[in-house]
Amino acid sequence: MAKVMIVDDEEGISSYLAEKLQEKGHNISMVLKSGEDAVRYARLSPPDIIIMDILLEGELDGIEAAKKIHEDFDVPILFLSGNANEKRIERAIQTGPFGILLKPFRGYELSAAVEMALYRAQAEKKIKEREERTAELVEANRRLRDEIEKRKRKEEELRLLSYAMEQSSEGIAVVDLKANVLFINHAFAESHGYAAEELVGRHFSIFHNKEQLQQMEDANRQILKKGDFLGEIWHARRDGTIFPAMMHASLLHDEDGRPIAMVWTLRDITELKKMERQLFQSEKLASLGFLASGIAHEINNPNSFITFNIPILRDYLNELMTIIDEYAAQHRDLEFFGMPYHEFREDVFRLLDDMQHGTDRITSTVSELRNFMKQGSRGETRKVSLKALIGKALSMCRGKISRMVNSFEVIIPDDTPKIRTDPESLKQVLINLLINAAQAADKEDSWVRLGVLHRGAPDNIVIIEVSDNGCGMNKETTKRIFDPFFTTKPVGDGTGLGLSICHRLMEQLGGHIEVESKPGKGSTFRAILPVQNQRTHE
Repeated sequence: MAKVMIVDDEEGISSYLAEKLQEKGHNISMVLKSGEDAVRYARLSPPDIIIMDILLEGELDGIEAAKKIHEDFDVPILFLSGNANEKRIERAIQTGPFGILLKPFRGYELSAAVEMALYRAQAEKKIKEREERTAELVEANRRLRDEIEKRKRKEEELRLLSYAMEQSSEGIAVVDLKANVLFINHAFAESHGYAAEELVGRHFSIFHNKEQLQQMEDANRQILKKGDFLGEIWHARRDGTIFPAMMHASLLHDEDGRPIAMVWTLRDITELKKMERQLFQSEKLASLGFLASGIAHEINNPNSFITFNIPILRDYLNELMTIIDEYAAQHRDLEFFGMPYHEFREDVFRLLDDMQHGTDRITSTVSELRNFMKQGSRGETRKVSLKALIGKALSMCRGKISRMVNSFEVIIPDDTPKIRTDPESLKQVLINLLINAAQAADKEDSWVRLGVLHRGAPDNIVIIEVSDNGCGMNKETTKRIFDPFFTTKPVGDGTGLGLSICHRLMEQLGGHIEVESKPGKGSTFRAILPVQNQRTHE
């Protein structure tokens, strides 16, 4: 039953209340006379209900005591009053009492008022608990909705991040601190010739050959020491081919700031390197063009005198030699410069022939320098039959090639399209490539082949391929063959300008030259041109 606190300064009333309530089975926890005691003891041991007279001894009456008690906790209070003073009743009502019993009252009235107060208090408590529970559930539901929304946003972010990493054109890989692959996207894997799923768990060294491993290990040490890395690193594909890549890496940390992994990004810079080389080559050729102009002029003027005077000098010597020949016939022991006359006579004309050969070489060099200077000026471009153009080029060099190699084969499909180009420039390129191929012959079964391939949409290009089984070139030589004045031929046999001119002419025609070569196996040069050359329309 209920624990009841009685507060009344009339002992007879208090005893009566205690007696009647105990008859109903209630527990009288405390009987007090003042409002101050009621406040103090209610805080020490809160009862289930307080029955308190409005008028009490002390400074606090029942109404004020009820206010203070309600400041600390909710407890039902049943007021007692000896009269129905309107103002006092209004004050009492403001404290939210659970009832007001007017004296005198009977036992059953007291019992009914207490039971009603307890019932109401219990009902209000349950309502309050439900409201609190409802509020808690509403708050929990709100938090749950917020959490669901947050998780949805996070899942969407993760989904987008996953798409971004998977579909990024740049390679992305996450490796642990020992360089084992935890995640890798398709771009990174495919740039090395692998599928992404076969690389998870593999060591990062799979992307490098023995020569490249040291560079990669140095980069890993820098990341662990400084937290990031940015630089160029060479990589090896599954088939063994190598390529340069711009690599950026940084450490990943957990919530406590401890490093847990490394994230790498990769961008293949093969084309960028090629463009840099082409730009450097173009700038170098432009500078050499100005230099060649001055050299050609300065060399050609004095050489003209030599070229003009050698035939005259030869005629002079021929006239003189008839007189000296007669004298030598009569003096068998005739010598010049310690040589018998017949040796001296041969040496004189040999020296003259050497002078002629030398001046011819100078004339040839000046001619190539002039061609080099004229590369900036374009010839007439028109639509031409590639088969006919190649035929004209072959008519100018087939004989020479046939004398230098055992086999010369030409394959041009009948459906080869016409192309828009400068025919004279293209002929010059083809003749140069064919002669170079023939000059590379170093075997008894030497051969040179010229073939044409048309690749349709979307490329729409023609590829003129000149290949041989000659001496071939190593990688270092292959890198330099388009440099002006670079030649592998003996001194006096070449100027080193032929391939430089071809390279520049092909650029002006809107195409380019590719080369593959292996020492001792031969070389293949590919002149690649668009069928409809837009550059010639500029």
